[in-house]
Amino acid sequence: TEIYTLSLHDALPISPAMQLLAENLKHPTHQFWRDNIDLGQALRYSDRKLTGHQQVTDAYLLGLASHHRGKLATFDRGVGSVAGKARLTVELIS
Repeated sequence: TEIYTLSLHDALPISPAMQLLAENLKHPTHQFWRDNIDLGQALRYSDRKLTGHQQVTDAYLLGLASHHRGKLATFDRGVGSVAGKARLTVELIS
């Protein structure tokens, strides 16, 4: 089984997108990570200062991925600006 990714140019209507998500969730290597660390714990994984409120979610998701020794897959190239020492935790999708 493969995990399928799409670029922004391949945007799907909602029904096929939900089907694709359901298929990816069934992948044998898929793991659900509860958001069970607080923001303070998450920020320990980054050595960068946050400069705006938009970066809080990015920093939290990076910290969560680092905490679980995983990767954050994202289309957002701006996530790298908060990654700092957690840069290896980011997988940019293009």
